[in-house]
Amino acid sequence: MKKKEYERWSKIREKGKLKYFLIYILLGFALPAGICAEVFSRIFDKEFTLNVLYQTNFYGGIIGRVIVFVVIGWLIIGRSEWKRNEKAWNKEKNKLINTELD
Repeated sequence: MKKKEYERWSKIREKGKLKYFLIYILLGFALPAGICAEVFSRIFDKEFTLNVLYQTNFYGGIIGRVIVFVVIGWLIIGRSEWKRNEKAWNKEKNKLINTELD
């Protein structure tokens, strides 16, 4: 982990897992993926017109897909990324502490 990455992760981890989840998984992954998946699904099913934006089942489809992507995003991406970054951060932190002691 480079110094810039270390500092960035230090700020992220200070905010906690909940904010990490909300910002990076929900807003950064699940919401855009859910919207894109529903729109592409409608396009490929040849059901997409501007009128579809006024139908409640379109938004229900987005909500359902967002929930699926949240679960997938957190269970697969979020947790593994958090653990990977924590491991690298702790390694860098120990390296910095050892450097300061020398």
